[in-house]
Amino acid sequence: MKMIRSLLLPVVLSALVLSGCSEDAERVVDVDSADPEMNQAYEDARKSVSDFVAALGERKPGYRYLLKMRIEAEDEVEHIWVDSVSYKEGVFSGMIANEPYRITSMKMGDTVRSSADDISDWAILDDKDELTAGGFTIAVMEKKREAAE
Repeated sequence: MKMIRSLLLPVVLSALVLSGCSEDAERVVDVDSADPEMNQAYEDARKSVSDFVAALGERKPGYRYLLKMRIEAEDEVEHIWVDSVSYKEGVFSGMIANEPYRITSMKMGDTVRSSADDISDWAILDDKDELTAGGFTIAVMEKKREAAE
């Protein structure tokens, strides 16, 4: 089975995004593509993406709006956090917020686009960089990381 590489976000989600995921901060978790907990988290994110779209329409000053997009390229699948998100006519776009782990044709800062079908998570951070909504995959990845230690 194809393994999915997901960037593990630590307790302070934005610390990795803001730091550009330096090698010291980068932590990657392998998740089987058939993993029921992760697939449920993806489904929960997609089912509630309308909440994220509504929040984008009423942005609060100092808040950050992030998406995790499923990107397939170079025979690899990677779930990558995207910042500076916008939404228009059913399409999300934004800038890759960290260096991709396996997909070498993309880099941090590249613009990517996706429909809601390829969203694997979303997160809203307040002006103190605390998670206020979304973050469905974060708890699953943290649980798996702790089990692997």
